[in-house]
Amino acid sequence: MKCFSIRGCEYDSDMRASGIELELQKLEGAVEAIHENLIYLMGSFSSAVMVLEELLPEEEAYLDVELVFPCRRIYAGNLSNMRTVSESTNERVAWFSIMSLGICIAVSVLQLWYLKSFFQKKKLI
Repeated sequence: MKCFSIRGCEYDSDMRASGIELELQKLEGAVEAIHENLIYLMGSFSSAVMVLEELLPEEEAYLDVELVFPCRRIYAGNLSNMRTVSESTNERVAWFSIMSLGICIAVSVLQLWYLKSFFQKKKLI
């Protein structure tokens, strides 16, 4: 390596090769880390699948509870009824928010009208 020129340091071909080798070693380490992370994620995914496979029979048994305990019907069988209740509640909330917005706009218009008439009576406008 020669660092005595105006243009900066001049590297020999051996120095360039070692720089490339250094970059390759860094990239190799990064690839190994990514590979280890993928192996870890695959293991986590497979363990999650195993847990879900274990829970599936329990969920099916939970749905059969309705036959033994009819009071748990809301949790077990009647999913379509729950969906309709949810949709109707959502619709009611939407209408309530629209109504609230309308009331706020009406109150603000009435406040402006009152203030305008008040200032006209005081002859400030």
